[in-house]
Amino acid sequence: MATYRRKTIIINKRFQFRFAVYVCGWIAAICFVYPLITENLFDYFIRYAASDPMGPELVSLIKTKKEILNLIFLTEAAFIAMTFVICIYMSHRIAGPIYKLGRALRAYGDGSWKGTLTFRNKDWFTELADDFNFMQKSALERTQKESESVKSAISRIESAVKLASPDVRQELERALVSLRSVRDKKPSA
Repeated sequence: MATYRRKTIIINKRFQFRFAVYVCGWIAAICFVYPLITENLFDYFIRYAASDPMGPELVSLIKTKKEILNLIFLTEAAFIAMTFVICIYMSHRIAGPIYKLGRALRAYGDGSWKGTLTFRNKDWFTELADDFNFMQKSALERTQKESESVKSAISRIESAVKLASPDVRQELERALVSLRSVRDKKPSA
């Protein structure tokens, strides 16, 4: 696993923001319950205190209720903002490897891939790099075996051309042209 630091936090903007909004949306929905519970408790307490002539002053209770509700809203807003930032940072460790794997797959597909795929130690899905490298190695080995088979077939057909009749020789020559074009293609590394 590589130990380099990725310089860009926003790698897949669409995924990362959707992920953060999804998580923060659920937290916001859950946080909506706390002020409601607090307001209902205060209303119950205010009704109870209003019935007691020796109880606390209602104006101060209502003021305290508003202050506590404001504090809850501010705390929840800060909590949701911090959660959003944490989600962006955490999704960076998901989006980075997927982005890098996608680039490697495209490069492998067009034949320009060289080397092996590595992710950072703290990235998620590091096993995908191992799977990609195994796939690449297996495909290269298979391609090399097929290339050896084609070379062997070419040499056998070349020997058969020398012994063949003119009609068969023409067909064998066409087969040789096809096999040589396959042989001359470069396998992707």
